Amino acid sequence: MFNLEGGDSPNEFVELFNSSTTQIDISNWFIADKLSTDDFIEGSHIIPALSYALIVEGDFDGVLYQGLIPNNTIIIPVDGTAIGNNLGNFGDSLFLITDLGDTVDFMGWNNGITEGHSLEKVNLDFPNTSGNWRESLNLLGSPGFENSVSSLGMDVGIDSLWHLPEFPNNFEDIHYFLKISNLGLQESLVQIYKEQIFQISFNLNTQLDTIVEIVGNGFDSGLQQTEFMIHVPGDKSQLNNSMTELIFISYPEKTILINEIMYDPLSGDPEWIELVNNSQYEVDIQHWRIVDDLEDETIGVEQSNLINTNDFAVISREEFISGFIYQDNFPSLNNSGDNLYLIDPANKIIDNVNYTDDWGGGDGFSLERITLFMNSNDPVNWGGSVNPFGSTPSEKNSLFVDKIQENGSVEISPNPFSPDKDGFDDEIIISYNIPFSYSKLYIDIYAINGILVKSLSNGVIVSSNGFITWDGYDNKNRKCRIGPYILKFEADDSQSNNSFKKIVRIILAKKLN
Repeated sequence: MFNLEGGDSPNEFVELFNSSTTQIDISNWFIADKLSTDDFIEGSHIIPALSYALIVEGDFDGVLYQGLIPNNTIIIPVDGTAIGNNLGNFGDSLFLITDLGDTVDFMGWNNGITEGHSLEKVNLDFPNTSGNWRESLNLLGSPGFENSVSSLGMDVGIDSLWHLPEFPNNFEDIHYFLKISNLGLQESLVQIYKEQIFQISFNLNTQLDTIVEIVGNGFDSGLQQTEFMIHVPGDKSQLNNSMTELIFISYPEKTILINEIMYDPLSGDPEWIELVNNSQYEVDIQHWRIVDDLEDETIGVEQSNLINTNDFAVISREEFISGFIYQDNFPSLNNSGDNLYLIDPANKIIDNVNYTDDWGGGDGFSLERITLFMNSNDPVNWGGSVNPFGSTPSEKNSLFVDKIQENGSVEISPNPFSPDKDGFDDEIIISYNIPFSYSKLYIDIYAINGILVKSLSNGVIVSSNGFITWDGYDNKNRKCRIGPYILKFEADDSQSNNSFKKIVRIILAKKLN
């Protein structure tokens, strides 16, 4: 015991064991390190057969080890206040010498160990090689009783475990690499199991290590784990005989989609981005991140957050808003436009939206995705929220269209149009073919920022075919400004709960030639 917590004195000790079947008197022996020799204090120091003795410092009081040292342990103080020249914490040598000057035993060490632990011999019948000495498993060691590492004479363990590729794709084969180390004192038979299924066996010589490669089948996307175990006959140390490898399988593109962007909130409100789960399974977005710079290595969402199919998650830099998920280093969203990336923990880009302000939104209105199946970078697939509150966080988008009705259509002509009363393209004609016999028709036109401009139909019962016109004037009969607008068309079947929806961009232009 050479390196205690705090000061070492007066609690350093050297333990002896009489392995013979007769008692031994060491009263006139002495102990030495590299720089100093110590006699024992006068008296009879007889070690009974198969018994332990502790050589201690001259001022040893036993307080630190009270209740730990057995009462029958022989205590032998040296004639000074230190054993040798104080036992070196990072290297020293010890020699046990008889009264005739014969060296009975010697050993040395050249590195440190954990404070408060001793250096113990593994097998008393084996030589004092470095492999036959270990740091004690117990705090304060085992003074006066069997060494805590005595069962490690046969000890094979998994030193480390890794896999390639680092981030496998779905169901891609995974190559596992196990470094197996024989820390024991004799050759051992090693059997490797993966998830309790036998893989391979081999012999490993003492104090050697080897790397074993095992190929396994891949997994579905998400965080997965594989456990490896080794079995070594006669190995009583099981603490290092198993290891689990965590593996993140990258997700397919478009598994999660950027669904709504609040890039220009009202003063005092936060910026945020809504995600939607576009897959058929639950996804945990822990360690997912939203960035506008691919060089940004932010950790992303630090907490586990599960999103069910078709459910939403709202990400923000605001940490304490109910219903929002915090991401450290959430990007600052530019009002004029930004290039946003959604990246999974495998550093794979799952979705990308490169929006500009003419797509919609602004002044407290969010930018909403219209469909999940159209391209994320198609401006036609985005528009300003038409919700009266300006956005729909954690709810279905106000512009959302789940599918295109095969038997329904909405045609806009001309588009663009120029309502300048010159008799040419002064109004648009909205022709429709609805897949219901009779339905309630709702047609609204919104500015690109989501503000309602004109209601053309508010629940009027119509047949399956027809048309309606717009002259470019708003609900207050004011001429609308030149620019893009969103036409929201919805027909609700009078006989069922079915509805037909369509979102169309229209352009109000200057005089057309």
